[in-house]
Amino acid sequence: MGDLWLASLTILLTIMGSQGQLKTGFYSSSCPNAEATVRSTVQSYFNKDPTIAPALLRLHFHDCFVQGCDGSVLIAGSSAERNALPNAGLRGFEVIEDAKSQLEAKCPGVVSCADILALAARDAVDLSDGPSWSVPTGRRDGRVSLSSQASNMPSPLDPVSVQRKKFSDKGLDDHDLVTLVGAHTIGQTECRFFSYRLYNFTTTGNSDPTINQDFIAQLQALCPNKGNGLKRVSLDIDSPTKFDVSFFKNVRDGNAILESDQRLWGDPATQSIVQDYAGNIRGLLGLKFDYEFRKAMVKLGSVEVKTGTQGEIRKVLPFRNGRPLASSGSSDTWQLAWMRLEEVKRLLGVNLSADSFVYLGYDADEDSVYWAIDLSRESSLVAEFGAMKLCFVELRTLMVATDWVDLKAMGNLAIAGHARALLEWYNISRFCGHCGEKTVPMEAGRRKQCSDESCKKRIYPRVDPVVIMLVIDSENDRALLSKQSRFVPRMWSCLAGFIEPGESLEEAVRRETWEEVGIEVGEVVYHSSQPWPVGPNSMPCQLMVGFFAYAKSLEINVDKEELEDAQWHSREEVRKALAFTEYKKAQQTAASKVEQMCKGVEKTHSLSKEFNVESGELAPMFVPGPFAIAHHLISSWAFPDKDVNGIECRSKQPSGSMSNL
Repeated sequence: MGDLWLASLTILLTIMGSQGQLKTGFYSSSCPNAEATVRSTVQSYFNKDPTIAPALLRLHFHDCFVQGCDGSVLIAGSSAERNALPNAGLRGFEVIEDAKSQLEAKCPGVVSCADILALAARDAVDLSDGPSWSVPTGRRDGRVSLSSQASNMPSPLDPVSVQRKKFSDKGLDDHDLVTLVGAHTIGQTECRFFSYRLYNFTTTGNSDPTINQDFIAQLQALCPNKGNGLKRVSLDIDSPTKFDVSFFKNVRDGNAILESDQRLWGDPATQSIVQDYAGNIRGLLGLKFDYEFRKAMVKLGSVEVKTGTQGEIRKVLPFRNGRPLASSGSSDTWQLAWMRLEEVKRLLGVNLSADSFVYLGYDADEDSVYWAIDLSRESSLVAEFGAMKLCFVELRTLMVATDWVDLKAMGNLAIAGHARALLEWYNISRFCGHCGEKTVPMEAGRRKQCSDESCKKRIYPRVDPVVIMLVIDSENDRALLSKQSRFVPRMWSCLAGFIEPGESLEEAVRRETWEEVGIEVGEVVYHSSQPWPVGPNSMPCQLMVGFFAYAKSLEINVDKEELEDAQWHSREEVRKALAFTEYKKAQQTAASKVEQMCKGVEKTHSLSKEFNVESGELAPMFVPGPFAIAHHLISSWAFPDKDVNGIECRSKQPSGSMSNL
């Protein structure tokens, strides 16, 4: 039981990581349909508007040229790089956001925006009758986006010497420069970026003499003097939506629209490369350009990329009042609603400090860092999350709604429990218990320390140990089950109690049994353990340690302050209780309720009690569901060495004397 609960959490908390590198098929195991999802998304937008292809190419290019291909151009904000002057007119953000949303639903937090950009650029070229290529992936998204850092973007006004320098700074040579500019064969620009060439070049009142005079009138008709500067014009008049070499022919013949493009023909360093590509639109020259363009795009996509832990995919799990944010894609499953850090910051409208988050761990397999954040004070976000079909769900409800044979779902539950326990501990440890001064988080919130220099007491997350035991008679034929007044009707369970200071686990089992039912216990046999992160806020995580306790006496004397009743039950009675209880139905009903919550149909209240009632409505008695260690103690005794409810039982029958140890 304990091993199953912690299976995924063990992986999650692996602190050691490796420096990843770009490689083809990076997502083949973690998100097999990643590239197909991006392709279908680009295809759907391209079918409606083929001019989205150059927009996506430009978006990828502008992303790579600022801080490397890290997706930072996608980050919104008044001072973000997407608002810099060189990035004016950028579009296609909705395509990337759409693909990202689809991938988050399929593979939450796995595929970076930087990789989506690179894949979308490739698909845009391919859909425009251009070449296709294998895109090495594994980029990590950047954390910083500043408009001030976009000054190194190539400009339409740049002379070739400046263009060459800017490309060289990114590890790209003259051949790469001309080849990548060839993407303008499907490109577009706005009149405001070249109209000066038509009417007032170098403030002379004349047109640019390098423009073919027969072409000027055509351009002036497209962009009248003092007309709409935002009007878009194709950079390749001959074949505006076909990826071919006619663009280079236009540059050679003086028909380039941007000044920076035309200058490539006038500079000896680049003229021969343009000449090499210029010629017939189809044929060997086109094939050569396709080949060289593929190589240049792979090279561009590798510019200053962040891999490994340089620019991790950082996933944040929001909580409110101890409830994790969840989503439900169907009526029988739920998922944790991991969000990108940038998205959380956008929703809050503030720049959060590192102190706002609690570190959960690093997953080396997915190269992702996990955090949790408490949004209990941000009540305005509930409606906004609701509009996204997300909801804060009580952890007990998610426990009921989890299929315990689904290891991935169990891993999500373990992560949510771990996060809730840390956040609750974080909230109750704001002040030092030794001197009363404020505490400060250390090691990304994994521990705290008193802020008083004379104290500096270290504080670690709290775990409260609890023993839970199934008391069995000396003949191993009957088990003692109890019920409390707070239980729902007809539910019976094991005895349990907290461990006293200075007490061993076995001593706690014997003491609690004696205090609650007046039965003396001899041999105590360990069964399994389970974290229980749904206790009261003062005890954010209890550790339930399960035992079989073999009775030396049979007479029951119930402590009415602790229990409502306690009775011996035969193995057959317990088996009937387990057989009649429809745990799978209860799980599916709970999962369906979670779906209704996230859709706003159902209120987000605790559902665990009503589902226990539902699950036992056909039985005279029932026991807790598979989400509780009590269920596994009881079922493994009732069905020794048998798989019950999909969980392998690990009953440990006593060996040796029944006498007092």
